[in-house]
Amino acid sequence: MASNLDLRDLDLEKRQKSEDFELHVRNENGAECREDCEPQASDSLLNEQTSHSNGGTATNGLTTHQAQKNTFQLFFQNGFFQRIKEELNQTVWKKCKVWMFIPLICVVIVVVVIVSMAVCSALHKDEDESYDSLLFTVPQRFNGSFQLSSKLLSDEAQVLEDLQHKLDDLYRSSPALGRYFLEVETLRNKTSDILYSLTFKLPEDGLEELRNFTLSREMVQNVLRQYLYDQDPDDSGGMFIDPVSLRMSTAY
Repeated sequence: MASNLDLRDLDLEKRQKSEDFELHVRNENGAECREDCEPQASDSLLNEQTSHSNGGTATNGLTTHQAQKNTFQLFFQNGFFQRIKEELNQTVWKKCKVWMFIPLICVVIVVVVIVSMAVCSALHKDEDESYDSLLFTVPQRFNGSFQLSSKLLSDEAQVLEDLQHKLDDLYRSSPALGRYFLEVETLRNKTSDILYSLTFKLPEDGLEELRNFTLSREMVQNVLRQYLYDQDPDDSGGMFIDPVSLRMSTAY
C-alpha cells in the first residue's frame, strides 16, 4: 500500500516537472515570436506608408502635368493666336492694315526723340561760353624764350612770323585761356634764342582768382610745354622747338 502511494507521488512529480518544462518552453517561444513579428509588422506598416506616399507624389505629379497640358490645350483651342492674327490683318484705312502701322509708330518715336535732342542742344546756352570781351580790360603779360633744334634759315623774319602764328593758334584754341588771349610777339636775341611775349586781358570781376589759378604762370607755361612735347620733328622741319629750353616769367 505504501509502495503504491510512493509510485503515485513520483508519477505526479514527473508530470508536474514535465508541465513546468513545457510552460517554460512555450514562454520562451512566445517571446521570440513577439520579437520577430514586431519588426515584420513595422516593416509592413512602413512599406504600406511608403507606397501610399509614393502613390500620392506620383498622383500629384500626374495631376500637375495634366493641368498644364489642359491649360495649353484650352489656350490653343480658344484661338488666341488666331484672333491676334485676324486683328493685325484688319484694314484700317484703304489698303493699310493694322500691322503696317507698328513700324511707322516706331519710326515716329525715333524721329521725335532725335528732334527733341536737337532742339534742346540748340536752345541750351553754356554760361561759360557767354561772356562780354569788352569787360576784359586788365592786361596780364608773360615773357619767355626757347630754342629751335636747328639754326635759323636765311629768311629769319618768315620763321619768326610762322612761330608767332603757331603760338597765336595755340592759345586762341585753348578752352581755358582762349577767351582771355590777346596777342603774341616773337623776336630773336643775340644768343639765337627766340624771345616771345604773351598778352592776356582779364576782367576786373574775379581778377585775383584768375591770376592765381586760370591765368597763373604755371598754367600758361604748361599749355605751351604740352604742345612742344606733342610736336612731330618730321612735320616741324626747321621750326621744331626744344621743350627743355622753354622759359617763362610773369611781366609786371
